[in-house]
Amino acid sequence: MKIVLIGYGNVGWHLSRFLKMYFDQLEIVTNNPIDTDNFTFRTDIPQDADIYIITRQEKYVAETSKNISAENAIVVHTSGTLSANVLDDHKHYGVLYPLQTFRKSKPLSIANINFAVESSDKYTLDTLKFICESIHQNYVIVDSEQRLALHTTGVLVSNFSNFLYVLAYNLLDKYNLSHEIIKPLIRETTDRLELYHPSEVQTGPAVRGDIEIIKKHLDFLQNVSTEAAEIYEILSKAIIKYYKK
Repeated sequence: MKIVLIGYGNVGWHLSRFLKMYFDQLEIVTNNPIDTDNFTFRTDIPQDADIYIITRQEKYVAETSKNISAENAIVVHTSGTLSANVLDDHKHYGVLYPLQTFRKSKPLSIANINFAVESSDKYTLDTLKFICESIHQNYVIVDSEQRLALHTTGVLVSNFSNFLYVLAYNLLDKYNLSHEIIKPLIRETTDRLELYHPSEVQTGPAVRGDIEIIKKHLDFLQNVSTEAAEIYEILSKAIIKYYKK
């Protein structure tokens, strides 16, 4: 099976490493190859592949797919939100969405990625399942709405939580406190998810309804970070409302 990976950003960089271990015929289409990476790079899209995986930004996916004329090839993208139907000019199309946060500077273990698979037909589905199973990845078969739900939850648990870390680190910096002090708390909070539903282990003044402490925190934050104060207030109100159900 010949695979062409189109795009070499964060997602393409990681996928290339996973695929290369199990598929010898792998080519990467990019205008920005990395000389030290041992792959076959090219700037044009070959027309003899069995499957094309487009990892470029969403706004470029439809345009990129129009440059693929291989009649019976499978064409997929890796977006969490873009409709699979942008590829419906092709006979076989779908989505191979990796639910993970990627940075080129931090290689990930294969075991730490789950794929959401969406397909136009059984042949495409079987092929995507074969790829996932070949590289020992967990995967789930989804429709477009389920994939959007997964992407949205990814933003909630990764992007938003990371920004809270940003605010927390800035606060520690302001008071000359080491980031290391808070890391065990972060680890313990996430480790609990292995054993409990998060709703079962919510702690803090909001879940207790401790308005006095919440007000003290808000008064403190108003003087050091109005941005953090606004988020603190919104989340506290949401927690209080949730646990009053």
